[in-house]
Amino acid sequence: MLLSKTLHLYSTSRAIRVALESFKKQNQILPKLSTIGEFEQKAILVKDRVFIDEDTRALLLQKACDFDEFKKLQIPLEFLSFLKNYKFIFSFLDELANEYIDIEKLEEFDIYLEYSEHIELLKRVKQNYVSLLNQEGYIDKMLLPSLFELNENYIKSFDKIYLYLDGYQTKYEEKLFEKISKIVELEVITKTIERPQQNIKVESFTQPLLQISFIKQKVYEYLKKGIKAENIAIVLPEKSFGYEIKNFDYENNFNLAFGYPYSSSLLYKKLDALYSYLSERTKENIHRYKRFITDEFKEKDDFFSSFEKYIEDDKDEVYEEEKYLFIKLLPHLESYPFLKKLHLFLNRLSKRSLDDVKGGKITILEVLETRGVAFEAIIIPNFNEDVAPKKIKKDMFISSGIRKKVGLPTIQKREVLQKNLYKNIIFQAKEVAISYVDDEQNLKSRFLDELDLNYDIQLFDNKLYLNLLFSSNPQPTQEQQEIILPYDFSKVELSSSRLKTFLECKRKYYYRYIKKIYEATIPSDEITPKDIGDLVHDALFEVYSQKPKFFNKDELLLNLQEKLYQKISNNIVLKFHIDLWLKRFHNFCEVEVERFEEGYEVFAIEKQIKTNYRGLNLTGKIDRIDIKDQRLYVLDYKTGKIPKTIQKEIKEGRVKDFQLQFYHHLSSTLKNTANSAYYELTSSKIVEDKFFDEKLELLDTVLDGLKSIKEIDFCLTEDKNSCKFCPYVMMCGRDS
Repeated sequence: MLLSKTLHLYSTSRAIRVALESFKKQNQILPKLSTIGEFEQKAILVKDRVFIDEDTRALLLQKACDFDEFKKLQIPLEFLSFLKNYKFIFSFLDELANEYIDIEKLEEFDIYLEYSEHIELLKRVKQNYVSLLNQEGYIDKMLLPSLFELNENYIKSFDKIYLYLDGYQTKYEEKLFEKISKIVELEVITKTIERPQQNIKVESFTQPLLQISFIKQKVYEYLKKGIKAENIAIVLPEKSFGYEIKNFDYENNFNLAFGYPYSSSLLYKKLDALYSYLSERTKENIHRYKRFITDEFKEKDDFFSSFEKYIEDDKDEVYEEEKYLFIKLLPHLESYPFLKKLHLFLNRLSKRSLDDVKGGKITILEVLETRGVAFEAIIIPNFNEDVAPKKIKKDMFISSGIRKKVGLPTIQKREVLQKNLYKNIIFQAKEVAISYVDDEQNLKSRFLDELDLNYDIQLFDNKLYLNLLFSSNPQPTQEQQEIILPYDFSKVELSSSRLKTFLECKRKYYYRYIKKIYEATIPSDEITPKDIGDLVHDALFEVYSQKPKFFNKDELLLNLQEKLYQKISNNIVLKFHIDLWLKRFHNFCEVEVERFEEGYEVFAIEKQIKTNYRGLNLTGKIDRIDIKDQRLYVLDYKTGKIPKTIQKEIKEGRVKDFQLQFYHHLSSTLKNTANSAYYELTSSKIVEDKFFDEKLELLDTVLDGLKSIKEIDFCLTEDKNSCKFCPYVMMCGRDS
């Protein structure tokens, strides 16, 4: 394609792409297209100076701020902390420069001397910084308004320039283009919005996530009306909601204009795992480290050589760019330990993004990215107070009153600019759908009423939107389809828990015992009730391994305390839980001594027993078996809830838990078993199963049924309540 010698300038790259498509349809020589920012960089010259990069800028500013009084601005000079805050200073100084306002002018309007100290400090910072720039031969963008010259050769390469304005222009930009207009013909074009006949829908929701259903429903409606996908956009007050939308984008309709955070990349996750491991050796951090890194970390003199072997296959342009820039900073970080430098490098990577290269044709973009573009249909979720438009809490360094008097943009003006962005994108669309959250924390944006839109707020259908959100899962895999296989229970060892799994859900049994797919767990230092229960079980095992009976409750308590305290390992939280159990054990020890005085004695603990019963191989490990008068008494320790059975379950044959009945058959291979019961350790009570005999009889029926099985349909359970906490719920498509 031939290019004409005209130049068209737009606010954003997205606006250029839209304009390019329009020019292509006109079947003419294509003009040169550029963003305003890119053009400005080429159109100006500063002789004998080099433009300063962002990192060097930060370093010089820190040096410029290194004087005692600077601490009054409450911006720490410590390097890592300074890097988090230095942009506030530049933002203010850049703003003054772009509006041709001297710092001294601020003093004229500060008649009550409220900000005199801030102003004096900023004057000194700027003087120091400019002096350092001059010494090093750099030019900073804050000095451009006063030092620039036009690159006339470049400007004269165009016959005419079209400038499309759809936002705020600083006085510097006005001056720049005024000078350019004296060299080449310049036409400023401000877009006039002609509102089409609009169809506007507004809905409120009590749950933010349901708005995603609203979005998907509206997209479906727009596509059905014949609107092309590329002419539909989701406009967000804040981009974080875009990631939520993509999580439910099963159809791959959406693309994120702002991309994914770089922190989601494998390279970043590996470095973050290393950082977390070196910061704190928790179980979870150790697990994450070993997942990505096989050998022990060794720090080297060269920062990047210390870890690059772990990420060699994951490097990309983003990493290489940040590495190149960071190398320039390293000489200034020599006094910092490796961990701090890694933290700083990770922080830089986290601010980068990855393109959504696999996304669909419907664009998700922030409101700031809508400058210069229009869509036939738009959907705006989260149209709530404080975000639409986003509220700016306060101005930096000086008050809004002084900003207004000297001609700086105020909070109110910046809010108006945001509102104009919304108006432009809304008023150009034929189809508009807006939603907001209405609950105790969120209110509809008052700006919605200011827009003077002709709409009615509709009440949402909670059930409809839930179905839309959670019924759009991908088609089930073969694993979720019918699974019928030959199976012989006589060939396996059957425990009570294995039987319970089979009776609860045959598909769960298939995944766990046939496919041997186990629940993935991440080691954690968090103390769970199960952890405490295991410690209590271990302590009882150790105490009764050494002595089968006690006649002094204090002796028994001291033994339990000794065993439990050995497991604390200076963990304060664990000690708290152990001490709670030791209080409960006061009563437990009294009950135990009474039992031993009545003639009971611990016969076996943690006893693993196997037996063939009714043609099946039963197995189990029994917590404790007591003996009295040559008869056995099975006890199963419980630190949590005791399983309960109701009469109706027995009558209908729906019992699933036969633990005590299993233990009865197993212990009976040793001696005559008189009783099997739960030992509730929290209350120190022995609790019997009141339907023990009925369940014992029912177990025989169940086992006989298993023995006769030759083939099993490993179907999904009909009781969906049991799916709530099942680790295989997603594999079965029951997670909705």
